[in-house]
Amino acid sequence: MTPAEIVSRISPDDRTKALIAFVAIDQMDLRGVEGEETRRLHREAHYTDLRDQLVAKANASQERDQAAAAPAVVSSRHRPSGPGGMYTLRSKDEQALRQRAQVLKASIDAYRSPSISTPRKDAATGDLVVEVRYYGLG
Repeated sequence: MTPAEIVSRISPDDRTKALIAFVAIDQMDLRGVEGEETRRLHREAHYTDLRDQLVAKANASQERDQAAAAPAVVSSRHRPSGPGGMYTLRSKDEQALRQRAQVLKASIDAYRSPSISTPRKDAATGDLVVEVRYYGLG
């Protein structure tokens, strides 16, 4: 992640706090530390810690954005039952599950009396389960 991406993914308040911390590191009193090289290494360690904190915040922001944009996974299984059948849909996201069930129901001929069950929770997997049933003709 580039510095511009890091800065763009953190809040203005966090940017201000980081700038204040950066200036504080630059103005640290390290006169008691022996040698210029040792003082430089102390400052670099503080800079690295500050950068790691900012990168962690930026990564968390990016992960939240990706999780929100990721499509919900809805699995589907079909079981024929005579001339009719039943689709079993599973997902952790109730809204995506209901939308998928509505689309599936709309694709079934109205003469087959398609119906959608109330979502229930599968205790074993934690998934929500919906069944779309339809009957055969004739």
